[in-house]
Amino acid sequence: MKLAKESILFKAVQKFGTLVFIILFSGGLSLASFDPLTILFFVTGVFFLISVTFLWESLVWKNYDFFFGENNLNIEHGVFRKKHREIPLSRIQNVDIERNIFQRFFGIAKVNLETAGGNSTEASLKYVDLETGRDIQKKFRKLKQDKEAIENEKEESERELLFELENRELLLLGVTSVNTRIIFSIFAFLGIGGTVLGNIMEAQALGFFGGASLLA
Repeated sequence: MKLAKESILFKAVQKFGTLVFIILFSGGLSLASFDPLTILFFVTGVFFLISVTFLWESLVWKNYDFFFGENNLNIEHGVFRKKHREIPLSRIQNVDIERNIFQRFFGIAKVNLETAGGNSTEASLKYVDLETGRDIQKKFRKLKQDKEAIENEKEESERELLFELENRELLLLGVTSVNTRIIFSIFAFLGIGGTVLGNIMEAQALGFFGGASLLA
């Protein structure tokens, strides 16, 4: 994948503007006089700097490629010396799209690949078109969701099964549990109720025999 072609012009204008700013505030403007030769020299220098800056950014764009591997984001860049960088996708936790007013004018966006917590930027793609930036963002979001789903599935599969009851055993256990509670309830009732009933019967018996003795 390539950076946006508009990034060539944007970065060239950005660098040239910085250079002009330095010249203006370093006294370089005093060279501009009404002397035709000085004006010609100044204009020629400006066009030369513009051309060199534009050519350099064109070479940077031509030699900059990035593509997604199975587990890595690969970035290749370098004009005189080719460099290759691999960024593990697992390290990237967030993809942020940044656009200022000038980047919006050129229709480009800066994509920041951030590590866990968003405290640092692992890499920046300067600059891609907005649609490509959104596609990259969606891709990383999908990769993150797939990773979480795989991890959850792995955790479920790694859970150890300690004990499992068959349907017949589960039914028998349920019936036994219910009967046990009922039996304990009956015994408890009989224990309390039987004592009370025995006391009542004993009191009645004593009353009966006591009354009989008095009549005698």
